[in-house]
Order: sequence, then C-alpha cells, then structure tokens
Amino acid sequence: MKLENDLIKQDELQLMIKIAHLHYQEGWLQRHISNELGLSAAKVSTLLNKALEKGFVEIRIRDPFAPLSELEERIRTEYGLTFVKVVPGPFPSNIALKSKLGLHAALFLQKIVRKENIVGITGGSTINGMVTADVFNTHIPVMVVPINGGVSQSDYHYTGNTHAEKLAKQLGGSYLQVPFPTFVSSPDTKSAVMKDKSAEVLLKQAGKADIMVLGIGTVCTSLLTLPHISREIEIKKLKDKGVVAEVGGHFLDKDGEFVQTDFMERLIGIEFEKIKQAPMVMAIAGGIKKSNAIHSALLSEVINALIIDDPTANRLINS
Repeated sequence: MKLENDLIKQDELQLMIKIAHLHYQEGWLQRHISNELGLSAAKVSTLLNKALEKGFVEIRIRDPFAPLSELEERIRTEYGLTFVKVVPGPFPSNIALKSKLGLHAALFLQKIVRKENIVGITGGSTINGMVTADVFNTHIPVMVVPINGGVSQSDYHYTGNTHAEKLAKQLGGSYLQVPFPTFVSSPDTKSAVMKDKSAEVLLKQAGKADIMVLGIGTVCTSLLTLPHISREIEIKKLKDKGVVAEVGGHFLDKDGEFVQTDFMERLIGIEFEKIKQAPMVMAIAGGIKKSNAIHSALLSEVINALIIDDPTANRLINS
C-alpha cells in the first residue's frame, strides 16, 4: 500500500512539473494544457499553485525602475518631503531636460489641483517646461497668479506673468498679472509700487495660494533680467554673502538659511514666510550645476514636493 501511495505521489509530482514547464517556460495557457493533457481546468490550476507553494517554481520580476524608486524614497526621507519624482534620462540637451521635468511636473500638478484652488507660480525656463506640457486633460476652474513681479523684456516667455496665463489656459481657469519686474531699481520705487492698489491685491491673492509652483535658481540664473554690467556686480555681492540659491526672489545660503540682502528692499513679491505657509509647495529643478542650489532649497524646509532628474538626484544623495 505504501509503495502504491509513493508511486501516486511521484506521478502527481511529475505531472505538476510537466504542467509548470508547459505554462511558465513554454508559455501555454492553462486551457491549452487542460485540453492537451485531458485534465480539468481546476486540476491544472491546483497543480500550478502547488508548484509555486512547494518552491518548484520561482517567479522573479526585474523592475528597471527599482533603483529610481529607492532613490526617490531616500531623498523623500532625508529632506522630509511628501513627494519626490526622479525623472530618468537620457537628456540629450538642456532643453530636453527641462521638457521632461516639466512633463512630470504637469502630471503631478494635475493630480493634486482642485477647483477653486489658487496656484502661485514663479518664472524660469524649467517652469516653462511645465506650463507648455500638452498633457492637461481636465477643466479645473482655478486662479493662477505670479508670486512675484513678472515683467522682463529679455525673458518674456519665462516670466511669472506668462506662466500664469499659459497654465490657466491649460487648466481652463483664470489668471492675474503682476505688472512690475521682480526687482525694481530702488527701495523708494518698491514703496511706491506696493502702495499701488493693483499690486497689493494681486500679491495678497498670491499669499493665499493653495499650491506654489517654484523653480530653484542659482546666484547667476536668478539675476538674468538685470543689465549685464550691474548683474556681475550684484552676483559678486550675493556670493560674498554666501548665497547659493534663490527661491521665489529670496536668497538662501548653503545651509538653507534665509540671507538678508539689498534685493529684499527691491523685491516685488510675497514674503518668504508666505511661501512656507502654503499647504503644498512643489519645486521643479534639475541639472548638475544646480545641485548645490537644490540642496540649499530643500534644507530650507519650504518645499513639500520635488521633481528632479536622475543624475542630479544621485548627486544630492552622494555628495
């Protein structure tokens, strides 16, 4: 009797292995195996499950994106963020980099934005990649407003005003405009501008933003709208003060601490604390040259969500 039972078990084992071979290696469907071997579909399914349970079959999934997921989690944990998206390359050009970052930023924004939200936005070529990404497929009545001045003759397409208009049209919402540059020529000019009712109302709205969408600038990129001669002088002043990053017209040192500069007396925009108080602050930034600036901005604890490229993300973790 024992010998007979042993033979039955051996026959079932051989059948189990044969079915597993046909299904997992040859790619046969279960119904094909059932018809070919004259077994019920339930019997085939049972033997396949047994093969898995007993370890005769091992299924391994090679996830090519696993390293990126691990990288996202490391950055999220290290900097205390709620969301991180690491965008994989290749990036054949700086334009391609900003376009891909903008695409993923647009997809994230579409997930989190709600009707009647106020969306504050900055200027910058990376933000332009988001507002021109043709992926928004919903109508959301939002209000989009620049969080600082957005007038520039040389970089019109990259100003907060232009971005507010483009994003509002993509989402089907409305927008406001700040008819002044980010930095005016003197504190007296700022004082006069801030007394203007239109500027006061616009920036008050920006300060109430539910979502802030920010670029992260270096010392050099933050002053591109200034005349070349004065730009070089101002850059040196900022570097001497230890400035490495600019966020929303505000300057930060390598530790993410706010640096008081003469620009604060000339800034047409909302206060740094107002940015911090927004429920969601998402930053879009990339490029190895910006890694120190991004690190500084993240240390400031103003940012909740980050969209960044793979090489720069690795630099953040390994530096």
